[in-house]
Formats: sequence, C-alpha cells, structure tokens
Amino acid sequence: MSRGRGQGQRSRQSLLRRLGRNPRWTKVFTITARLKEVSSVAGELEDFLDTLKADTQFKEMFINALNEIVMNAYEHGSLKVELEHKGRLVQDDTYQDYLLKAEKDSSRKINITLSLNEISGNEYLMLTVADEGEGFDTSILSKCRTECDFLSLNGCGVQMARCLTDELFYNRAGNEVTILKRIVRR
Repeated sequence: MSRGRGQGQRSRQSLLRRLGRNPRWTKVFTITARLKEVSSVAGELEDFLDTLKADTQFKEMFINALNEIVMNAYEHGSLKVELEHKGRLVQDDTYQDYLLKAEKDSSRKINITLSLNEISGNEYLMLTVADEGEGFDTSILSKCRTECDFLSLNGCGVQMARCLTDELFYNRAGNEVTILKRIVRR
C-alpha cells in the first residue's frame, strides 16, 4: 500500500476489509483497453451516481478521481506508456493518436468494481480498478506528495485523485488501486 507503514497501514487495511465484507451492492465492469470504452464506463458510472442522490460536489470529485485512476490503468497498465514517453508525446501534441494506435495491439482488460458500503453510520463508495499490467513501484508517489508540479505528468494524476477522495490505496504490485469517498447527499 502506498499510504504509509506500520500502524496507519494496518488500520487502513482493516478498514478496507471491513468495508469489503458486506457491501449493500456491487457493480462490476470489465472493459477492453480502448479509449472509447474508458470514456463509456466513466459516463455510465457518472449516470449511475445520479441515482444515489449525491450532491454535485461529491459527484464531480468522485468522477474526476475515477477518470484519473481508470486513465492510468489504460495508459500505463494496459498500453505500457512510460511517463517520459508520455511527456514527449503530449508536448508534441500526438498523444491521443499514439494511444489510439497502441490500443489496437492490446487485448488487455481493466476490471472496475464499484460498491456501496456502510460503516459507523456513514456510506462510502469504494472503487477498485485493476489492470493486467506489471504495475509500478508505488514508493514514487510519496515523492509526488511533496514535490508535485501539476504541469508535470509524473504521478500527479494519482495525487489529484488522492486529494479528491478520502482514501487511496495501491496493492503491492501497483496494478490495482482502491479509492474510498464518503457519500454526501443532496
């Protein structure tokens, strides 16, 4: 997990186990690593959040975090785009063309699980996104916490998602992330 060591890490792992035991409901999506499917599932989840009667700010924050996390799974996990390469492509304004070409050769899947959980009288959305990539060294994210330049592309999408949610956890391999956000109703 990327959020720390020792007691804090154990308590967060305990929280995840408690939340994951008996969700009220769970929705599971499996998409192929295609930009069109990434956009489609984000739109579907955004529409679904409307049924929760969550307030507008909650929905915006959750969807922005979801978009960052799913795009990371698509770009880096599924298509294996290295950060330095992404930076050059963005600078050259050829990044989207590159993604559309690269995805044609990929058969990788992205698994997305959304669940509604209750703990201590509060409702939480828990989103887990797992890709079939090799993952990454999540320790680089601690550097981004203190040195993040939002014009840089290195890990700052994850930092943004972390700021928009209550908790953000990676598995040890770095190819699965879980975010938690307490629901605020209208």
